[in-house]
Formats: sequence, C-alpha cells, structure tokens
Amino acid sequence: MDLIKTSLNREYAIRFFGVAALFVAFAGWFFYDGKWGYPAENEAVRPICEELVKQNLTAEEWMSTEKYGISQLDHAFQQRNVEAPSFYKDAFQSAIREEKEIVKNREWSKAVLLTPVHTPDKIQEQYVSALVSLFAAFIFCMIPLYRQRKTFSFDGETLRFFVADAECAAYPVSEMVIVDRSQWEKRGILKIQMQNNAVVTLDAWHYKGVQAIEKCLPKTETPTSVE
Repeated sequence: MDLIKTSLNREYAIRFFGVAALFVAFAGWFFYDGKWGYPAENEAVRPICEELVKQNLTAEEWMSTEKYGISQLDHAFQQRNVEAPSFYKDAFQSAIREEKEIVKNREWSKAVLLTPVHTPDKIQEQYVSALVSLFAAFIFCMIPLYRQRKTFSFDGETLRFFVADAECAAYPVSEMVIVDRSQWEKRGILKIQMQNNAVVTLDAWHYKGVQAIEKCLPKTETPTSVE
C-alpha cells in the first residue's frame, strides 16, 4: 500500500487562528479605550459635571423624574448633547435602592459627580486586558503550530510517530493489542493499545490523514496482521 502521512487539519488550524485574530482585535479595542477612549470621555464629561455640582442637588433630586419625565441628571446631560454616564446614575440609584442616608447628602452627590467616569484604575485595567488578550492570541496561535510538528505515517505494517520530522516511535501492527474505535464515530478519536501497554491516540479533528489510516487498521481487538 502507499505510505499514508498525516498533516495538520486545515479547518482545525483556521478555527484556532480565527480565535487568535479575535483576541488581537479585543487587545486593540482595550488598548484604544485605555489610551484614547476613556480619557476622551473623561474630558468630555468633566466640565459638564463641574457645572452640575453648582446646582447643589441631592442624589434623590438628580434621579427625580417629576419635572421632565426623565431624571434631572439625564435631562441636564441631554441639554448639552451628551448621554448621562451610567457611572453616576448607577451610583445614585444604588444609594436610593439601598435607602442610604447619603442620598440626601448634597456633598456626597457633588463628590460623585466630580469623580472621573473612568478612574486611573479602570484605565489601567484596559492595558492589562489588552496584554491578557495578546497572550491568549499567542497561545491560540502556538497550539496548532505545536501540533503541526507532530505527524504520523503508516505503510501498512508499522505506524510511525514523528516530531519535527524526526522519528520518535514505531508501532508495528503485529504488536497492536486493541484498536479502540468507541470514540471514532462521534469524536474522530482512535486509541491503539500495544503489547507493552503503550497507548497511541490518533485524532482526525487535529490531523488530516487519520481517516485513511483508520480504514487500514485491523477491525478486531486482538489483531496480528493487516491484509
């Protein structure tokens, strides 16, 4: 029979490289927010909040909808063509929901409004997230590249295992005790147990050519030869 050689499954590799590309995109997004997006939003909101604190309203008053049908905070920002940051609304609503005394404290509401929407810690988190995403992208790239170094060949009599084209092990068909196909139909996994109790795993999802090898391997659990 002709020599059968395995190679990295293209579909498997494309999926991993696709996920890696997605993580690179996430990294760019996080970096943009940390470098430009968050600081720009802080600068856009800061002068508005400096004006709003002069109104000397409590959290309850800022979140009241009686006057405009929407909260006074939303209305104040809409008047300046800017959407009210959820950071402030969440802080006020949380205090109101938990019935805290600070909702009637004007100095507290001023302090909230003068707090940057994105604190230095939040900005720093974006850089950390960008690095984590790049690391994840690197891992997803390396996994298929690492698998690519491992290959099998089968000549009808011996299954050979290679790493970076260097032969590392040989598994003669005559020494195969069990050819386990219990996971073959659902997962494309074939397990071969040798006389010395070594177990060889072939995975059709990771490697192209495994299907051809499977067809040539014995169908019994105690094979001695291959026709």
